[in-house]
Amino acid sequence: MIPKETPKTQIPPEDKEKLLKILEILYNDPQAYEFLRPVDYITLRILDYPSIVTHPMDLGTIKDKLISDKYTTIHEVISDVELVWD
Repeated sequence: MIPKETPKTQIPPEDKEKLLKILEILYNDPQAYEFLRPVDYITLRILDYPSIVTHPMDLGTIKDKLISDKYTTIHEVISDVELVWD
């Protein structure tokens, strides 16, 4: 017998829309420019970056994950947003 997968829960659409609006506000803040995309540590020659920043996160990745339903709770989104500035 093949075990059934546990169904993945999703953030309700109305909450997802609110989160996307919040991300849009963050995106449009001029001070957020450096946090819109992953750090290109190779081009920037910060080769020890992965050993210093063990869980890199940026606003673009959060937006992509939210749009593609990779988050199952609002708490996961908030945790990733906190990682951006941690």
